[in-house]
Amino acid sequence: MFSYLRRGPGFYRRVGGLAVPIILQNLITSTLAMADTFMVGMLGEVPMAAVTLANIPLFVMQLFFFGVQSGSAVLISQYWGRQDRQSINRVVGVALWAVNLVSITFALVLLLIPGGSISQEMRTTALAVSLTTLAMGNVAFLLYDRALHNMLQAYRILWQPRLHKMLGR
Repeated sequence: MFSYLRRGPGFYRRVGGLAVPIILQNLITSTLAMADTFMVGMLGEVPMAAVTLANIPLFVMQLFFFGVQSGSAVLISQYWGRQDRQSINRVVGVALWAVNLVSITFALVLLLIPGGSISQEMRTTALAVSLTTLAMGNVAFLLYDRALHNMLQAYRILWQPRLHKMLGR
């Protein structure tokens, strides 16, 4: 029934090696949100509501980062197939530039245009959250890029020679 899941020796180990950086990044992000909830939840309803509202821009930025990563992966894969490393570098550069631009824009908006009367402590918190988000976005992109690079290297080293041998090249 599930015979299509049977693969050669070491296949699932290589897949696991590629998936671990992505899993770790998602685990770190989820753990951060869970820690916020637990720590602030002990302070009461109002602080909990404030943290929930502060996480909305973080979530929007994560959606943007995911979109940039997904689009970059498609383009990088196509360029890798053509062995066009210059275009790969350009795509990675543009993606990092876009992620940083959006992160800085969000940080400035959250810092300079606060909603209502906001205390200095909340401004400092907004700056810290924005800078943390910037760092997380860059780390997430780099981990995803590293996983894609490893996958492409595995293809080049393991599968491409086999395909050439099968095709008689």
